[in-house]
Amino acid sequence: MQFFRNIWPVVVIVGTIAGAAWTAAWSVRDFMTTQIAASEARLSAQIAATETRLTARVAATDSHLTEQIAATDSRLTERIAATDSRLTEQIAATDSRLTERIVATHNRLAAQIATTDNRLAGQIAATHDQLTAQIAATDDRIPTLEDRLTAQIAEAETRLSEQIGEFRMLIVDHLEDHANAR
Repeated sequence: MQFFRNIWPVVVIVGTIAGAAWTAAWSVRDFMTTQIAASEARLSAQIAATETRLTARVAATDSHLTEQIAATDSRLTERIAATDSRLTEQIAATDSRLTERIVATHNRLAAQIATTDNRLAGQIAATHDQLTAQIAATDDRIPTLEDRLTAQIAEAETRLSEQIGEFRMLIVDHLEDHANAR
């Protein structure tokens, strides 16, 4: 029993401390809950304000970009139209110049072809006349050549006959000399 009497003050002190700690813990919990709720409310208000500000800025930026795109589109459309007009004029001028040059080149080539054709026709006619004259001269010389060749052949035959006759005489003389020598 003495033990319970001695321990009772310790239990009371420990209980008091535990109760105070429990009360303090609940107070801290309530304080933290209040602080968290206040922070949440503050953050929600800041988020809503930021969202409102960003929405306004996005709308302003969108409007500004739409205006800039419209202005750029208008400027580009004008520049494209001007470039198209300028290129059309340049193409027309180039086409006209090329047509003139083609016509001039065609006329010059036609004149050169006609000149060359006339010159070749003259050369062909002259060559034809020259060949005709050469053929006629050759035809005139053929009978003379034939007569000369006939005479040369006859003369060669005569010389050959004489040589054959002389050779026969030599053979006959040689045979007679051989026969006499036996």
